[in-house]
Amino acid sequence: MEKVVTHLLQQGYKVVLCPHVKADDTLGRQLIEKMGNPAGVSSWNWYEIIRDEHNVKGLAYYKHAKIVIGMRGHAQICAAGMLTHVITLGNHRKHLDLIKKLHLPEYYVEVNDPQLAEKMIVMIDDIEINFEIIKARYKNTLADMTEASAVFIKSIVEKDRDMQKNRLQ
Repeated sequence: MEKVVTHLLQQGYKVVLCPHVKADDTLGRQLIEKMGNPAGVSSWNWYEIIRDEHNVKGLAYYKHAKIVIGMRGHAQICAAGMLTHVITLGNHRKHLDLIKKLHLPEYYVEVNDPQLAEKMIVMIDDIEINFEIIKARYKNTLADMTEASAVFIKSIVEKDRDMQKNRLQ
């Protein structure tokens, strides 16, 4: 990750680590320290993100980010829902499944891949080049997913209504 963060800084990015659990926080702080506490890299306190009063602040990080690199399902879901580009570090089957549903499997890499840093740097550079095209893909996919969800919810409501009707008869 040191190579990736260095690349992002060289490209003019500010890097904000957003740990979701204490272990993420520990690793992130070790990374920052190992890099010599560079300007442009910070970390949000992990315990703040889980508090309800910080939800808006936490979502704002995803909304205003240009790229999110995530290893947690929430990082994928929040970023994609805000039309923010996401690179997924896969450590669970659900991560691959979601990135496939978003039609963006080229922005997925297994966390234990020996070429992790190199692949992520290629992905970051590709996102820079194809920023608007990828954003349009997100919009189209999310619109399709929203429509499918609405149809599903409508079918549940109709089945429930039918069950209630049958009970009354």
